[in-house]
Amino acid sequence: MWRRIAPLSILALTLFTAPRLEAQWTLDPQPDYLEFHAEPAARADGSVLLTWTRQLEAGAPFSVLAAPLDPVSGQVGEFHEWGEGQAEQTVALANGYLAVRQTFTGLQEWIVERLDASGQVTGAPLSLERMFTASAHSVPGGGAVVVGGGVGGTGGTVQAWKFGPDGALLTGPVTLAESSLEAAAGVDAAGNLVLAWTDSGTRVFAQRFSPDLQPLGPVEPVALGGALGIRVAVAPDGRFVVVYDQRGRLWSRPFRADGSPAGPRRTLSPPKESVDREDLDVALGPDGRILVVWKVYAETSGPTLRARVLSLAGRPEGGLLRLAQVRVGRGDLLWPRVESLPVGDFLVVWTRADAARQVLTLQGRRFR
Repeated sequence: MWRRIAPLSILALTLFTAPRLEAQWTLDPQPDYLEFHAEPAARADGSVLLTWTRQLEAGAPFSVLAAPLDPVSGQVGEFHEWGEGQAEQTVALANGYLAVRQTFTGLQEWIVERLDASGQVTGAPLSLERMFTASAHSVPGGGAVVVGGGVGGTGGTVQAWKFGPDGALLTGPVTLAESSLEAAAGVDAAGNLVLAWTDSGTRVFAQRFSPDLQPLGPVEPVALGGALGIRVAVAPDGRFVVVYDQRGRLWSRPFRADGSPAGPRRTLSPPKESVDREDLDVALGPDGRILVVWKVYAETSGPTLRARVLSLAGRPEGGLLRLAQVRVGRGDLLWPRVESLPVGDFLVVWTRADAARQVLTLQGRRFR
């Protein structure tokens, strides 16, 4: 999930409170399968669709499933298989959801499909260009945009595709940057797109684009080397914060609504814990808080999922939070993903693996 903005009508508040951790859930819709790489998507009415990847056993083909998720109880509803490959991201449309999956048979493909409220496929799939990362976002009017980084391979372009409220392709591909390894994006209340990307030299840049994907203002440097993981949180008024992993440390950098820097970068993670770019996500809540979640491996305590709240000024609010932990040699925690809920809460889901990686299950918890 390289994504997620809060509902488009919100304004940031000046007072922040640390989220309260609710009880942890284990989500195990099909106990006979390996289940991993979960992605939640929330609608304005509070309903949530969970998509995930399953595998009968190690080495078997991947398939992707979707099901409604109750964000209060953690109960998963009736599930539907919607294709082969790996679930990458799902975002809300005016009716239903736009889902992105990646296939691994033959040529690597990225496929976009529309799902209804229950998670069933409606309409025909659309194959996109081969790319390294995909970032999907809802836009004003009920449509969505998908942004691809490293299109065509390492160092490839950043491209974007826009979809209507019914999931039909409206525009794209449109080239937004000429060289990239990965890309992340967000959308403000006016429909302007904020793009952050790393080039082949692992430098991070940011730029704004209009709703019709035309550049707004110059390219702004964010970090000048060594960055391999990026996320961006965009407020309805256009302010945004770029979060990135540079040589294993997490940093944040705030920007004004016009795209200009709004302050210095700040470190978010302890110096002795290394972050992996696959295990990082951000979401902006309706009260203006940004929740950053990531995974580290601490030699004395084992795999640990951490979280931290930021303001739209990029400043940490409160201390580090521990979401989950596994003792050394007892397994692993992977792919934490966070979604903001309309009521002001956050929902985090991740994958728990046993020591032999023969059992993979989905877990999650809610913050208030």
